[in-house]
This record gives sequence, structure tokens and C-alpha cells, in this order.
Amino acid sequence: MKIVDAMTLRDGGTTCVSIDDGQHVHHVTFDYSLPCDGRTRYLFISNEPFGCGDEYKLEPGSDTEKEWIEAIRSAAIEEFGISVVEAFFLDSRSNPGESMWFYVFIF
Repeated sequence: MKIVDAMTLRDGGTTCVSIDDGQHVHHVTFDYSLPCDGRTRYLFISNEPFGCGDEYKLEPGSDTEKEWIEAIRSAAIEEFGISVVEAFFLDSRSNPGESMWFYVFIF
């Protein structure tokens, strides 16, 4: 799988990462909400960027959700190396990504 695009909406953080699996481009969207909203945060997989309908929603903590998150994490590790990715997880104030990779790290 290869990340081909990523962006964030100006709503404060809804982020979409587009992944090409060699046959199809999948758009993985993380729904932004503040902890005080009381809403569950969901991951959505769709055929269009920022597709967030119920038909695309993955259950939090499900195996499918974990697989998509791992695919994005693995792509970041391949691009930047494990030490850079782990350092970002420890201190997210210094995002090492530029252009689309900036948004991948936010994801």
C-alpha cells in the first residue's frame, strides 16, 4: 500500500489519507471531535475523500480499523524510519512531515 495524498479540513482536524493498494484508491478519514463533544471518534473508509457516511464507518477498536491504522503507520515508517515516527509519538509538537506527510503524521 502506498499513500498518495493526505489533507485536513479547516474544522480543526478531520483528516483524510488516500491509500493506493495497487488496484484501488481508498480514502481513510478520521472524524475530528473534541473530547468535550462527548462523541465517539470514528474512522471511515470510502471511495471519495472525506466520505463519512454511516456506510463507511468502522467500529472503534475493530480489527479492520486497526489494519488501516497499521497500514498508514507502516507507510510513515517506510518513508521516515522507525526512529522518526516513534519520536513523533513521544513529542507531537515537532511534526517531521512536509506537504501531505504533515497530514499523515497528524492522522
